[in-house]
Amino acid sequence: MESDFDKANLNPSSQLSYRLFQARAERAAEAFPFRRNHYIFDQMNGVQSNFPAFLINIHRVDNKAEAGAYVSRLYAAGPTVESLVRQAAERANDGIMVPDWVFAYVINDAKNVISGAPFDSGEDSPIFADLKKKVEALDISEAEKADLIARGEEALVDSLAPAYRKLIAEMERQQKIAVDGDGVWRFKDGAAYYAERLKNYTTTDLTAGQIHQIGLDNVARIHGEMRKIMA
Repeated sequence: MESDFDKANLNPSSQLSYRLFQARAERAAEAFPFRRNHYIFDQMNGVQSNFPAFLINIHRVDNKAEAGAYVSRLYAAGPTVESLVRQAAERANDGIMVPDWVFAYVINDAKNVISGAPFDSGEDSPIFADLKKKVEALDISEAEKADLIARGEEALVDSLAPAYRKLIAEMERQQKIAVDGDGVWRFKDGAAYYAERLKNYTTTDLTAGQIHQIGLDNVARIHGEMRKIMA
């Protein structure tokens, strides 16, 4: 970009876009050494909850082709989840694990996904119920509906369920070896990673102590102004 575009010849709007892209690229380069430090599964993010949320809340099924795409994603879920589980295990071996209190949430989320039919004798699991509802609403033959639901059931049982069980087993393994504490100081490059994240989120070169002091000063200033107003 810098070799192909003369920023001086760009209009103000394009110059702003140029600088924003440049800043994002610089921040991405500084974050690159710590690319393996983020958590693959945690209580807020991760395929264990994002995948079913996507299917149920976002994946539209307005015709047979879209229903087939839904089923295809169920088949693909297994290899995808298993790949992420392997990555999480590798990172855990390097000390990159969520705080110990997070594991219970991840495990519970994963178990909920594979609870109910067709995984056991209970009521339909959320994904299976969603698939049935969306397929039954289509204007296609009963035979086509039955085929889509049967293939979805097969994908859930043969692909998704084994992968989620591996996810649960890996989280339970990590839970047993997790250490107390939430901070990234636990990582072998924790200090450098913390400094990079601090700069990334604040877009300043201030230290944590300086930022904390600014916060304290602002609180004191606000309290002082409030006392003047109430006097």
